[in-house]
Amino acid sequence: MLRSLLLPLVRRGPLLLFLVGLLSLTFQAQATHLRAGDIQSRVDENNPRRVYFRMILYARDPATCGGCPGQDQVNIYFGDGTCTVEGIDANVLYAPDIRRYTYDFEHTYNANGRYLVSFIGENRNQAVRNMIDPANQSFYIATSIVIDPGQGVNRSPILTRPAVDNAAVAEVFQHNPGAYDPDGDSLVFVLAPSRQAGTIGGVVNCTPAPAPVPGYRLPNNLASGTNGTQVPFSGPPVGIPGNPSIFEINRRTGQIVWNSPGQVGEYNFAFVVRSYRRTAFGYRLNDSVIRDM
Repeated sequence: MLRSLLLPLVRRGPLLLFLVGLLSLTFQAQATHLRAGDIQSRVDENNPRRVYFRMILYARDPATCGGCPGQDQVNIYFGDGTCTVEGIDANVLYAPDIRRYTYDFEHTYNANGRYLVSFIGENRNQAVRNMIDPANQSFYIATSIVIDPGQGVNRSPILTRPAVDNAAVAEVFQHNPGAYDPDGDSLVFVLAPSRQAGTIGGVVNCTPAPAPVPGYRLPNNLASGTNGTQVPFSGPPVGIPGNPSIFEINRRTGQIVWNSPGQVGEYNFAFVVRSYRRTAFGYRLNDSVIRDM
């Protein structure tokens, strides 16, 4: 599937290897391998304080990346001062040099409230262009959940499309995560900077302290080199040829548009999918999922 996707891009123009989930231009240093991921959740129908989670990660294939570590175990932080090491449930070769890892786990909370469940992995790919020193930056993703028996069963937004994609220089790039809420809640999509949370060994009391990756910039706003210009596009948003490149997400649909890339390379960005439930007192923020890709 990846091969059939890449060939049309090569025919149209220079290939841009885009996002964390793509093939690299060159082999990366050992231990710099994490590409993309997210965590999704659902509350137990019989016990509203018991929550089931599924995390999917994309990383370089240890068999071909020259010594990158596998992802047989991961560190998970539950947002209540507890953490654990979880084992892998599925490991498949998604594309050449890309492994998709799946982890299913659960946690029972002692009290109602809002919790931020997160993962820290070491480390990001070395060749990412829109941040400083990515090989020494950890990879951080999270999902927020609400424990409230009064709201009944609650499930996080589900993102049906992989966090892996490609783009081409001077071509409009479009990506949609295919998100929906199984409870019928309303979704809002917001761009966010990629985050890091230091080292796993530096976490205190099972509580990570995430922050934006140093030097993070949106892919259309690099500190050096060409950022590209817009090309004709019917939209939305309608392209204005020759104007500075844009990188936007539609708050209602999640559609991401980059018009248009200017440099070949790997890029990172993240976005938050927020779920709002309508109540007698208006809309209430229920939960959210951070996808870094």
